Amino acid sequence: MRSSLVMRILILLMLLLGACMPMPLYNEVKGDLADTRNQLDDAQRQLDDLRAKQAESEVQLQWMELALSKSEARNSQFSKEVKKLQTQNAYLKNINQQQFENIKTLELELEKRRSVIQLQGKVIQLLDDTKKTIETSL
Repeated sequence: MRSSLVMRILILLMLLLGACMPMPLYNEVKGDLADTRNQLDDAQRQLDDLRAKQAESEVQLQWMELALSKSEARNSQFSKEVKKLQTQNAYLKNINQQQFENIKTLELELEKRRSVIQLQGKVIQLLDDTKKTIETSL
């Protein structure tokens, strides 16, 4: 029994000694742990920065979507206005063409009337000449 107790104490002692690590290895592991914690802190700061930038980007995206929506509405309104103006332009061109044709017709009519007036003037001149000739003969 005594030997089993001694044996147990020896096994326990070996386990305790095996569980302990030498001081240089402990210091190295402790340094690695500190480096890992620093890296974790840096990564956490980077993550926080990225989340802040993501939030800013989402706000900018919302503003841009709103601006795009407004631009599309204005574009639609301008398209309607352009169609309206094109229709009005076609109507005015048609009126302009009609007026141009009316002017040509009126110019021809005026030219005819001038010719008639000239002819009437010549007839009047001939009548006056005939009248003078008759008066002189009498």
